[in-house]
Amino acid sequence: MVLGEDGLDSVEFMISLNEGEPLKALAKVASGGEKARFMFALKSLYAINSDLSLLVFDEIDIGISGKTATKMANVMKRHAKTMQILVITHLPQVAAKADYHYAIYKELVDKRMQTQINILNFEERTLAIASMLSDDEITPFAIEQAKKLLS
Repeated sequence: MVLGEDGLDSVEFMISLNEGEPLKALAKVASGGEKARFMFALKSLYAINSDLSLLVFDEIDIGISGKTATKMANVMKRHAKTMQILVITHLPQVAAKADYHYAIYKELVDKRMQTQINILNFEERTLAIASMLSDDEITPFAIEQAKKLLS
């Protein structure tokens, strides 16, 4: 930390990623997923302690997957009981927990790219999550997995 004339100018978070390891600078030793989880925890704690009414997570789940993604999604769902949560994600586990699911995409209109946003109904949502689970082709298995995540 550097304390200047105008107060605290910078902060360096120190972290031990494994039990028994010494503290090291988070920015130097943490993976993308570890940084994402740290930022998620920091933003969550700040939101709760500051009594915020809106919390935005823009791809905060980058670098994580599986059980960790599900745990983050569950925490987001709990936050949504007391505040508005806006989440931009590419993870099916996170998207499936939403109360409302929007598709954001770009299309060429009159030789200009325009961003479009549409709220998805259940069938569209199932296909969107199946797409997140798929390669080039949405398979029946991906659709079943999407339905399972949504249930």
